[in-house]
Amino acid sequence: MIALRGFDAEGANCIDASGAAHRLLAADLLALAREGRDPRSRQRAPGFLHPRGALTACVREGEGWRFAFADGSAITMSDADLAEVLAPAPPHIPVRAWRAADPVPPLHDYQAVMTDEAARFACLRQIFSHGYARLTGVPAIQGTVATFLASFGPLRETNYGVIFDVLVRPDPANLADSALALLPHTDNPYRATPPDLQALHALAAAPDGGETWLVDGLAVIEHLRITSPEALALLGEVPVRFTWRDADWHLEASAPAIALAPDGTLRRLRVNSRSFDRPLEPDPARRAAWWAAWERLEACVADPAFACTFALDAGEMVLMDNRRVLHGRTAFAGKAGERHLQGAYADIDGIASVLRRIEACSGNVG
Repeated sequence: MIALRGFDAEGANCIDASGAAHRLLAADLLALAREGRDPRSRQRAPGFLHPRGALTACVREGEGWRFAFADGSAITMSDADLAEVLAPAPPHIPVRAWRAADPVPPLHDYQAVMTDEAARFACLRQIFSHGYARLTGVPAIQGTVATFLASFGPLRETNYGVIFDVLVRPDPANLADSALALLPHTDNPYRATPPDLQALHALAAAPDGGETWLVDGLAVIEHLRITSPEALALLGEVPVRFTWRDADWHLEASAPAIALAPDGTLRRLRVNSRSFDRPLEPDPARRAAWWAAWERLEACVADPAFACTFALDAGEMVLMDNRRVLHGRTAFAGKAGERHLQGAYADIDGIASVLRRIEACSGNVG
């Protein structure tokens, strides 16, 4: 139960169940009021009450409180609502930047992830901690990648469709549909909002080569922050034009290669040499410095010290955070259509929602 320890014109003083003191201003109380909110979604409804004047009374009412204001209006708040607001923030999932020499996170069994909430939580949590998760025992059935992603949220349809096939084609418009090596990259940088997540499901593996190659963008940024802070700053400031064209589409977007939040944490990478057009920097000296910074970034991406490589065998799937983790592959030998992956995209909201729901039901926040 939340205990009231007095109030004044500007707010109320409360004590939570642990004995900690809290100060809630009138504006805080209004933001938490039950009036004007849908009881299911907690969305604010039009015409929300806006009390005026000083707080004049705080009265115990049932399992909550009634707060009155000078203009004669009042709002109510339950103990449960107050306790939720005053509770300590849930611990964040620790983010772990990794390199080639670091321990490889565990694999996840597909059937367990699809049927058991603890297994599901562990797999999806790893997307936030490591930026990717590998699943084994995946049915070698076309469309399974969509079934998996749809189990925690809507899929993101792009110009490649809801599901796309990655296999050797006789005259590929996209180098992904060749047997050539692909340097690690992020997908769809030419979109205003690239997909957050990508899943790739191996239906058939190459007989020789074609290993998956992952690089953690967080580790690369940490390295640049220590060794080349000026380069990192330029990569986060200068917008870059990325483009994609075919017979039906002309996609184009401009944004820095590395988007950082004000506190220096990563928001999104856009690193793709195949879709890269040019930096949009008018000053020649600054543009020359940017080119040097881009070369440093590409050298890190191609450095085996940053890489995690593994064979994605038939019946395996990898789920990646496209905002953080770059993916590529080694070259391989094989006939057209012999190596066959299916992929699909989604946004991070679905995974975040599932993790919150599981945490709320089980208290599993470890």
